[in-house]
Amino acid sequence: YGHAKKRLLELITAPFADAREKRKALAAQPEVVYKILRAGAEKARAVAGGLLKEVRQAVGLLEVPKA
Repeated sequence: YGHAKKRLLELITAPFADAREKRKALAAQPEVVYKILRAGAEKARAVAGGLLKEVRQAVGLLEVPKA
């Protein structure tokens, strides 16, 4: 059954070949990965900042200015 096992392995791994190549290319350029991660973190902070402020106000962790 050796030939069947090899064929099964090919069928299982083939769909991930493109992802493996992309990962290999990114691993060779860590500065690109860090740039992407920094941009994502900045975007997440911008989105989450307002929401977190609302949540803190709702649970009483942030004082609401009295008018």
